[in-house]
Amino acid sequence: ILRLKATDRDAGPNGQVVYSIPAFAPARIRSLFSVDSDTGILRLVGSLDFERQREYRVTVVAQDLGGGSARQSDTQVLICLIDVNDEKPVIVLNSETDRLSVAENEPAKKTVTLMTVTDSDSGVNGQVDCSLTNHLDKFSLEQLSSKSGSAHYNLVTARSLDRETDSPTAGSIQLTVRCVDLGHPQNTAELTVPVDVLDRNDNVPMFAMAAYHFRVNERTQPGTAVFALTVEDRDE
Repeated sequence: ILRLKATDRDAGPNGQVVYSIPAFAPARIRSLFSVDSDTGILRLVGSLDFERQREYRVTVVAQDLGGGSARQSDTQVLICLIDVNDEKPVIVLNSETDRLSVAENEPAKKTVTLMTVTDSDSGVNGQVDCSLTNHLDKFSLEQLSSKSGSAHYNLVTARSLDRETDSPTAGSIQLTVRCVDLGHPQNTAELTVPVDVLDRNDNVPMFAMAAYHFRVNERTQPGTAVFALTVEDRDE
């Protein structure tokens, strides 16, 4: 990290200086930093994490070799960390259930859920932009607030939905939310969000044909099946 230099004007061993990090220094400091006793070079020996601690104060002692009359002095080294973009956005749906739902025929801008996105990095590294990657004709994300470290979104319907046409597969629409931070290089997170479109009784039964014409022999016995009618109702 740097080289410390202490001078002692005495001659011989009284003027020779050795360096150390004192025993009273916090254990975390001693686990992260060391100093060469002869050269005064301060080295990093552990892993630093800006999100855990942004600066460190390291006390270094310089002591001469004067034996019983040895003298010493100390200095403090302030080490400030520079953040790197090493954290991905974390997407959390503010919902009490794992599956989201919205009833069909609800008007546009109907809220499906609120969404919170966090990023532990600082500055632009912690600023996040989110969007949907599919079904943009059915849903949209509205940003409610944004600052470094967190952002809040509202997932809403883009239009009125019809369960029978918009979600024909088991009544569910699989949305993909993609969040990207503004750091360099960028970190990305994606979340698959299933939304169930709830059925409403909004379809009438429909005969297969508008009119039916058939002939029956006049001697047909009562209770005899003469024709089969087909009726369809698209609701569940």
